[in-house]
Amino acid sequence: MKCNLLLLTSALLLAACNNQTPRTGDGTATTDTTVNNNIDSNIPIDTLHLGNKTLLVYTVSKALFDQYPSSSTDTTENVLLAKDSLLLKRNADTLLFSLTNGQTMSMVNKVNQDDEDYAGYTYAGYFPAIHRLGVIATYYESGDYLLVNPANGDTLHTWGAPVVSPDKKYLLCTSMDLAAGFVPNGFQLFSYENDQVKMIGEIEINNWGPGEVKWMDSNTLLATYIFLDNDMNPGTKYVKIVLQ
Repeated sequence: MKCNLLLLTSALLLAACNNQTPRTGDGTATTDTTVNNNIDSNIPIDTLHLGNKTLLVYTVSKALFDQYPSSSTDTTENVLLAKDSLLLKRNADTLLFSLTNGQTMSMVNKVNQDDEDYAGYTYAGYFPAIHRLGVIATYYESGDYLLVNPANGDTLHTWGAPVVSPDKKYLLCTSMDLAAGFVPNGFQLFSYENDQVKMIGEIEINNWGPGEVKWMDSNTLLATYIFLDNDMNPGTKYVKIVLQ
């Protein structure tokens, strides 16, 4: 089980239909929409409310999606640790963060995978636009993503790795779990100002999940729209997400 969970969490955090009604960041229910097969639609196929912001979802072509480069630069932990050796290092099962306030912070793996206290921490890279270190965290039957402030160790738990808007005002974090229900399936939106990351809102959705996400401009994103057909086989569409 743990091996499967590790694979699921790693893919998900760098990226079940659970039977809950999706909620906005302020707890207000939103309405699911059916999948629209049209390409480059001018009519939203979904409307997601996250706090005081709205995400309008439109279908687009794969050609448009492919015009914009991926923001991810996946690599192994050893390579990332070597690159950022002044900020942190690994000592066996422990990540040691050398904070600029002179203190050291640690994250210690609890390696018994059959123990409900199990926790594993993997360094995932530095985000210079928001001055944060990323860590993938895997727990007994769940996982999340940690954003660590290298100045003081303040740590924010998110659903996935942040995708930062070109103007550096917003972070979108996504998580996808359409089958197992180990982790949320949906979006979190944060603001970034004066080196502070603040939650705007979050929403879990039922009938699809966000795969790769990338910004077109400071108010528009592109994403893969992952869904399950009646036989539980995965399918992919491409969408534009407009932030209002």
